[in-house]
Amino acid sequence: MSIDEYRTIASDVSTEQKIKGSRFIGMIFPVDSQDEVWYHLARCRKIYHDATHHCYAFRTGIEGKVSRFSDDGEPSGTAGKPILMLLEHREITNALLVVVRYFGGTKLGTGGLVRAYIEAARAVVEQASVIRVPVLKNLRITFPYDHTSGVMHIISQNNIKIIDTEYSDDVTLHLGIRPSLIDPVTVHLRDVTAGNIMIKR
Repeated sequence: MSIDEYRTIASDVSTEQKIKGSRFIGMIFPVDSQDEVWYHLARCRKIYHDATHHCYAFRTGIEGKVSRFSDDGEPSGTAGKPILMLLEHREITNALLVVVRYFGGTKLGTGGLVRAYIEAARAVVEQASVIRVPVLKNLRITFPYDHTSGVMHIISQNNIKIIDTEYSDDVTLHLGIRPSLIDPVTVHLRDVTAGNIMIKR
């Protein structure tokens, strides 16, 4: 199945709350690469250098295929994994979610930790502005001038983005097109030009 868009967040957001004496600071950042993930984590560790734990999870890639989490010293599976599961459940990718904890003296137990980290992660996600980003693939088409009207009609009808136009013996258009439209639009372009078109993906 072609992916035409993905969900991410518009900007950095942070929230803070106290749960049974411990202070939890949730932060979420939009990221485009793992380099950005490590940059934000380093900043968090520097700013909250005296915190007990810096737990996190991130997903990158259009379908969130690259993901990682860390419990940062909390019992295994009580912090990073619940944070990652929240990102997956909300279908958010290209995002890093960090929950910093200052231990307040009361042990929460395994179940209590899971609930606390989920609550802290959910609070920051609910404050974030989740946006849908269209995915565009490049398509290069070349056709004779006398087919311009028909080709432009198909482009307009399907809300295809024209990135660049070249004029020589023929017309060449560089297009930005949603993946799911490539096959049907290719068929329509060949029909409207009676096959007098070169299409390069």
